[in-house]
Amino acid sequence: VFGSCEASQIKFTVADVDQDLKGLWFTISQVVNGATIPLGTYKVYSCKKQGNLRFKDIIAYDALKDTDVDVSDWYRGLTFPLTLKQFRASLLAYLGIEESTSDFRLTNDDMIVERTIDPGQLSGRAVLQACEEINGVFGHIGRDGKFKHIVLEPGYGLYPSDDLYPADDLYPVGEDDTSFTMGEIIDETVDDYMINEIRFEEYTVKEIDKLIIRSEEDDIGAIVGDGTNAYIIQGNFLVFGKSAAELETITRNAYGYMAKRPYRPYQASSIGLPYIEVGDVLKFDLDDPVTGYVFQRTLTGIQALQDEYTASGNEEREQNFGVNTEII
Repeated sequence: VFGSCEASQIKFTVADVDQDLKGLWFTISQVVNGATIPLGTYKVYSCKKQGNLRFKDIIAYDALKDTDVDVSDWYRGLTFPLTLKQFRASLLAYLGIEESTSDFRLTNDDMIVERTIDPGQLSGRAVLQACEEINGVFGHIGRDGKFKHIVLEPGYGLYPSDDLYPADDLYPVGEDDTSFTMGEIIDETVDDYMINEIRFEEYTVKEIDKLIIRSEEDDIGAIVGDGTNAYIIQGNFLVFGKSAAELETITRNAYGYMAKRPYRPYQASSIGLPYIEVGDVLKFDLDDPVTGYVFQRTLTGIQALQDEYTASGNEEREQNFGVNTEII
């Protein structure tokens, strides 16, 4: 679901710690072959003693866990209009989360946000998801503890531009040419000997070839793309009351980060690679190579690291009607 803002969880066991660690923040890193790899900043939510009293089991989450709070007072106190970028920055500041500087353009960040609701209760996570959804990206807390945006790299289509063409080894392909997959989008190749188990579907999740943004089910809204596998953003309060022309521009901007992203669902386990991120593209170098996004990832172990990667999905798009049921 575009716009998702899922918290990361970490679990481990400590020995001979008498202090109650609940509510404390910590950063954790791992040293691999002399290189220090940060694994993130987390807050302890559970610190329970095991039966023998010497050990404690720690469960901690990153800062996105703390967005499940009522932010209606913040919203009512805002002075509108604001750009989407200003609106999101104000929310993150209210939640005490620092935003990382994006290294790519968020296409709807200049969109004007007006006061469109009068909430009695408003979930901070729902507002954050609405901001990310309308940009066609995902929210995530990076390894540095800052809020970042993840955009899925497109699976195909390379077009002439000043910095791409001409070159001896690079040629432009047509917009509708699905036979060419950009090699540079692959973040890591997982070799055959590294894979413990892999299972993938025989079908490919069809690309989103139409985007519809509307206020409610009976509303026409704005439609971009002329395909049959539509993604629907419905009930996003940030675009309530927009004119047809404004909504058309917003939809076209978001569509650019949603289209051309077919993928093959899979589930795999392999040797642990601590530097892999959600949103990365992995190539599993088998006899029949599989390339897929990392939608969910679990890293386990201390020395003998193991990774599990998952990208689920149905062949046809199931209708998505947004996250804004959290608004009362």
